[in-house]
Parts: sequence; C-alpha cells; structure tokens
Amino acid sequence: MDGVNAMKKFGKQTELTAIIASSDLAGIGVLNQAMNYGMKVPDRLAILTVDGTQLCDIVRPKLTSLTQSFFEMGAKGMDMLVSESFKDFYSMYTPIKIVERESV
Repeated sequence: MDGVNAMKKFGKQTELTAIIASSDLAGIGVLNQAMNYGMKVPDRLAILTVDGTQLCDIVRPKLTSLTQSFFEMGAKGMDMLVSESFKDFYSMYTPIKIVERESV
C-alpha cells in the first residue's frame, strides 16, 4: 500500500516523470495507482524498483529493478558469522546491477 499511497499524495496531475521505489512491492503499488490515473508506464512515468524479486516479472509492464543477489548476500553473511574474522567487523558489499525490463 505504500506505493499506492505515495502516488495518491502526488496526485493524478503530477509532473513526475520517474520514480525509484524502495522495493518491488512498493513499485507495484506505484504502477497500479499510476494505471488507475490513466498514466502509461513507461511513456508517461518510468518506474525503477530496488530488490529484483520475481514480482518484477509477473506484473505488466515488467518492472526494471536495481538488483543484488540475495543468495550471495546470505552466503557472505554466513561466512562472516562462522569465521574467525567476524571478530573484526567490517562492511561488505555485493555487486549490484540494473535489470532492465519494460518500465523505463
């Protein structure tokens, strides 16, 4: 509902041309409310989500996403937990990529 509520706050006459949604689920809410307003995605409004779950592929148009490998994130986290180096905490990043689909 966060994406729906955000689009309702912007309103039907918004001059927005693009939105980056904090999650795929929020992006779907934005997409649904934009379509309720008669906005064509991506012609009128481009949407990029953060996650890249399978949800991006089951909506129309398919949502473009900023994606990280959840498996790789979990594997690196577990490696840190079971290794001796966990005592020396440090931040670690996994590669990100943009998976372009139909919403931009």
